[in-house]
Amino acid sequence: MNESAGPYAGMAHAWAADATVVYGPLARHLIARLPAGQVRGALALDAGAGSGAAGDVLRERGASVVAADREFDMAAYAGTAGPAVTADVAALPLRSGLFDVAVAAFVINHLPDPVSGLSELRRVTRPGGVVLVSVFSDHRAAAKDTVDQVAEAHGFVRPSWYTDLQRHARAVGTTASLRHALAAAGFIESVVVEEHVDVGSLGAEALVRYRMGMPQLHTFAASLSAARRATFVAEAVAAAKARIKEQSEMTAERLLAMFVDAYDKAIEWKQSTGAVRAGEMIGKLTGLVSDRLRVEVEQKPSVAAAIEAGRQRVAMHRPLSQIIDSTAAEVSTVGGPGTSEPP
Repeated sequence: MNESAGPYAGMAHAWAADATVVYGPLARHLIARLPAGQVRGALALDAGAGSGAAGDVLRERGASVVAADREFDMAAYAGTAGPAVTADVAALPLRSGLFDVAVAAFVINHLPDPVSGLSELRRVTRPGGVVLVSVFSDHRAAAKDTVDQVAEAHGFVRPSWYTDLQRHARAVGTTASLRHALAAAGFIESVVVEEHVDVGSLGAEALVRYRMGMPQLHTFAASLSAARRATFVAEAVAAAKARIKEQSEMTAERLLAMFVDAYDKAIEWKQSTGAVRAGEMIGKLTGLVSDRLRVEVEQKPSVAAAIEAGRQRVAMHRPLSQIIDSTAAEVSTVGGPGTSEPP
């Protein structure tokens, strides 16, 4: 048994009931990267399992799962669905090359030495297997900070371990820093992407539940009287609603601004590197943007005004619909007779 009695000790039930409101969808998003053929029938490790959100998704997709968490009650909770071990991800008591798939969902960012954890994940995964890792980006969700700020107004003081945890997270909070850690851990081939995963659509109440399931705020809220706790929760929900609305209105405009910059770059590439490579870039880019905008409009009608504002920025080139519709024609005409294409 692990006798660390760390801040997450005794948190399994609160984690499963509240924190998993967000960590569940995040785990599903991460594991969706794996093709079905790599999951069904695989032996998978859920490292830093918590209450088992990632393991549940892996089982749904047909994998056999072993859970590992350094806190005994977390491992015991995850172990109700299958084998589990109490262990630090940086020192796994498991033989090398055992797993087809290893998943570490938001655990590497907890480690003072992320390279040691990544090295262990690589060690216990067989050659040709897959290691999936997610960490929090340095671009921290503002709604999370909003809940913390309301708590501070009610007397919450961030514990030193939480400050340390945030520092550890920043050490792997960019694509460059995570690539560096992966290389230092011995990974020869890796793909690192930064993605915006929208949890605001879950609603402000769910976001506050998630934050209340984290040990720093769970402990604080438990110290309040019932009346003060109710006031704190109500104010946190109201503040989170306002922040989510503000963020949703910014997302589409920010995405379109990124498109303008990337489209400019693609045009430069088309002139310097040839039609095929630039055409592929433009095609992928326009497809991504059009799909993302469609989803945002369907999920958040309130962003229509922001999208329209963004379209005005794109209009310095051409309307967005014309850019998307003409991509194929551009790709076919740029590389005319006598044009030299890159290999």
